[in-house]
This record gives sequence, C-alpha cells and structure tokens, in this order.
Amino acid sequence: LLSGVLAALQGASANAPDWLRQPLELPGAAEIGYTLGLTSEVSVPTQTQYTAESLSRLLGSIGVELSTAISGKPLRGSPDLLVENIRQVTEALVWGERYDSAFFDLFCERQALSDFCAALLAPGAPQVVRVQLL
Repeated sequence: LLSGVLAALQGASANAPDWLRQPLELPGAAEIGYTLGLTSEVSVPTQTQYTAESLSRLLGSIGVELSTAISGKPLRGSPDLLVENIRQVTEALVWGERYDSAFFDLFCERQALSDFCAALLAPGAPQVVRVQLL
C-alpha cells in the first residue's frame, strides 16, 4: 500500500491504487473551477483578481496598520480586516510565484518582510495578527 501511495505522489499514477487515482470531490469546487486528483494536477483558474496595483494597495494599507501596531497605538481598523489583508497578500505572492514574478519584487521593494518581522516582535500587535504573520 505504501509503495502505491509513494508511486502516486511521484507521478506514477498508473501504479497507484484505484482509490488514489479517483478525482477528489470537494464541495463547491466545481463552481469555482478547482479539480484535484492524481489523474490530473490541481487546476486553478488562471484569471484572477491579482494585479500589481491591488498588491501595492494591500501592502500600503498593511504597512500603515502594522506601523501603528508597532508603535503601540490601537489599530485604525479591525484586526480581522488586517488579518484578511495579510492573507490576501500571501495568496497573491503564492499566485505570483507561478504567474508573475514582479509580485515578489514589489513585496521586497515595499520592505514588507521587515514590517512583518517588526510586528511579530511588537508587544502591542494584536495576537490574531501575529498568528497570521507566522
């Protein structure tokens, strides 16, 4: 069994057990275009809402909020909104790694990693934000 699983993970799906070769049905996946199975790679829609402008805007708003948190002042917005913005930046960077390397360049130009690290070390940053940054 283990050799069949390893073969499937290494791309030899013909040697994989039948239960591994079947596409995995995810609730709601068909509506958004996702498929998952060893018979085909994960298929992600190539059209997306990620643009360099939207990433720049997100990084700007995150930078302002993290600077506020680092200085010990209360956030202007809700911590949940900041967590969601950080999640969106992470998702955009992962997408950009495959489709647009300029996203990572923008992330570096904005020195976002240093802001993230400073917020992790700041005692005034909300815990939900620090957990998201990890």
